[in-house]
Amino acid sequence: MKKQEIIKIIDDEIDRISNFDNSIHGHDLTKLITSPLRNIKREIRELIMKFKEILKLIPCFYLPIIIFIIQYAILMPFGFYTKFVWFDIPMHFLGGCAIAYSFILVLNKLDDKVIIKDKLIRILIIISFVGFVAIFWEFYEHLVNVLLNDPINVYGDTMLDLLMGLLGGLVIALIKDEN
Repeated sequence: MKKQEIIKIIDDEIDRISNFDNSIHGHDLTKLITSPLRNIKREIRELIMKFKEILKLIPCFYLPIIIFIIQYAILMPFGFYTKFVWFDIPMHFLGGCAIAYSFILVLNKLDDKVIIKDKLIRILIIISFVGFVAIFWEFYEHLVNVLLNDPINVYGDTMLDLLMGLLGGLVIALIKDEN
């Protein structure tokens, strides 16, 4: 259902209720009913506008999504990581780069709402976001390894994976962040 259709339905209901002319104990039912409905209508419009703004951010994450698809649709099914165990490390570096790049795109799109002019602060925020994503990624990897009974992921590997993700994020933050 489109935004215009939802708003039309709400408008029609408000008009229908507004035309109801009756009062109970001296209270005008029209005001009692339509006032909250108008507030709801305004809030729905605001939610739709916020949702549209969020949808505009989705293209910012195409690069990490593509890397994820390549990893799970091509590399893992063909046993690439068991043949080339070392390849996990550059993939974490690339993942950190992709997340940092995506977050920079988000910051640039939100530039009118989120203004961070200090380059060092922006870099710290970007690296923090990359670290946040990397930590959750490592939890995900650990869960997959436990479920699949795969002993490949050990704690030393986790630390190196986190370091490579953060380094990838730092490289992109230093090179790409222009603000």
